[in-house]
Amino acid sequence: MKKLLICIVIFLGCHAGFAQNEFETVYYRVGGGLALGGMQSQSNDDDAISSEGSDKGFTVFAERGVKFVEHRPCYLLVGLKYTQVKASYYVPYAWWSENCTEKLGCLSVPVAVTYKIGKSRINVEPYAGLNFSYYTLGEVKSSSSRIQINIFETDDVHGKRFQFGGILGAYFNFNPVFIGFRYSPYFTNFYNKSHTHTSFIDISAGFNLK
Repeated sequence: MKKLLICIVIFLGCHAGFAQNEFETVYYRVGGGLALGGMQSQSNDDDAISSEGSDKGFTVFAERGVKFVEHRPCYLLVGLKYTQVKASYYVPYAWWSENCTEKLGCLSVPVAVTYKIGKSRINVEPYAGLNFSYYTLGEVKSSSSRIQINIFETDDVHGKRFQFGGILGAYFNFNPVFIGFRYSPYFTNFYNKSHTHTSFIDISAGFNLK
């Protein structure tokens, strides 16, 4: 009986050691998918642009995860991500009041902490962190008068290219493929003259690489 208990302890110890170290030290991820989002105005000012519908578009990204806790699948996740969306807005100005089509595009650097729950091949990977973005595209076109403006260079609706926010999401890994969900709210005002914030929800898929 004593020998049997010793064997069980040795077996469990070996199995626990294997389970703690079965995850890779470094991994990479590439993917893309659907991006949903919009602008939420917290002001009734005439200078605010209010959304009439949700933005829809696409996102593509690449990420690198590095384990920073020994014997635990806890990683620092850093990536590069591009998102572009399109939506309809109403611009209430005395010189221009009509429906417009707006395109937004931003290049982001997400930095997050993630933990893999499960096995090396099938696991859930929740994460949370910060998001640093630079808007490369901000274009508004009028539906009738065909006026086109760059919202980052026009004084009346001057937008801020640099945005800071958070990220919260999860990956469902079925290695080598994954399905991902991400919520990205921005904390900074998008426009100088109104309390307007952007946020995006991504639904993605792609491949995990070692």
